[in-house]
Order: sequence, then C-alpha cells, then structure tokens
Amino acid sequence: HLQRSRGLPQVKIIDQPNRGLAVARNHGIAEATGDWIAFLDDDDVWEPDRLRILCDYIDAHPECEAIHNAILMMGTDVVHRKKELTLSDFLTTFPPLSMPSATMIRRTRLLQAGMHNPALRIGQDWDTCLRVAITSRFHYVDLPLTQRRRHAHNITRQFMKLILVCNQIVFFYRDFYSGPAEYRHFARSMNAGFLARAFYGRDWTAARRILQLAPAHQLSRAALLLWTLGELVGNRL
Repeated sequence: HLQRSRGLPQVKIIDQPNRGLAVARNHGIAEATGDWIAFLDDDDVWEPDRLRILCDYIDAHPECEAIHNAILMMGTDVVHRKKELTLSDFLTTFPPLSMPSATMIRRTRLLQAGMHNPALRIGQDWDTCLRVAITSRFHYVDLPLTQRRRHAHNITRQFMKLILVCNQIVFFYRDFYSGPAEYRHFARSMNAGFLARAFYGRDWTAARRILQLAPAHQLSRAALLLWTLGELVGNRL
C-alpha cells in the first residue's frame, strides 16, 4: 500500500532504520504539519469516514484535545464500546480503555506531553495517554470507526515484556493516584490478572517474576498469590 502511495503529493513516506515503535511514531509526529495526530497500526483498519466524523465532532467541541471511538473486532460482530476518559480511568483500568488506532490527539498537546518514550519497548501508548490525560480528558464518539485485528503477533502478546513494563508504568505514576490505597489496589488487580494468565498458561517463569515484583508496590507476595487463587477458584464455580 505504501509503494502505491509514493509520488502522491498528500502522502509523505519516511524511511528509517528500525529503532522501535516509539521512535518511528515520534519521527512521524515531528514531521507532521496538521493540527491533529491520528494513529493507525498496520494490523488495524479505519472506516472510510472515520476522520470526517471525528473532525466534525472536534469542530463542534473546540475544547477537545484528545478523542477516541468504539472498536469493532475484525471478522466478528463484537463492538467494544468505551466512554469519555480522564486520568483516573487510565490509572485504574487495565487493559487501558483506549487504543492507538481509535485515538486522535491534538499535535500541540502531544508535543507538550512529551510524545512516546523510546525507553519503553511495549506499553508506550498507555504511558503517552497517561501524560496527555494529566491535563486533558479524552472525548468519545460512540461509533465503531476502527476495526481491530487480533492475531498471534500482536505486540501485547509479548507477555513477559508486558508484565515488566506495565509494572514500571504503574510504579512511575504512583503519585498521581488518589492515595496509597488506590495505588496498591490497582497494582494488585493488574498483577493478579497477570498471575492468573500465567497459571492458565503454566508459565511458571512469568508467575515467579510477578510475585517478585509485588513488594515494589508494597504488596505481600502471599496475599497476592492467595487473592489470585481465590479468583481462579471463583471463576470455575
């Protein structure tokens, strides 16, 4: 598709060595000249009128600095409907309620937030949205304007990296929670989900790593393990 677009005046193709997703996106953002940045991962699809619909909403809501829409799971009738998002939503919900291919952010706000962190090999989107959400809520259009494809090569399937980076992000933003109790509750909930997934997949290496990370959030390893086991048993009843 890119090769067919070469030579079109409205399309600028940037070639660079592969240095990770964050570096590629930051380069694109730096080269952009429009007021808004819209992301599209190579395994997702936009509906043809998505940009027009979102721009119409933005014109009617000039205070909007970030916006996202509902998502249709490709090949199914399953629609993931969302809501307007604030910093609290990004701090206390996992997986995050927004995804890049369903999100648009005003370019000036993205630059102020610091764009994507190249040090993170996964989870850059969550980190960026957290920084944007510190000062801007994410408006919402309740239409499935993005189709998401699930497959074995989705970057979120890199389980061990996901565990490490997500714990790093939660720890870094710990002072933005309403208090230590909310912070520990979310850290426990997120890691219990990771631990349950590790148990289901008999990934004992990942399970041990999750338990090793618990004290960083002032969580008891034994309590996290017992809470996760209780959830697993409850789901089977």
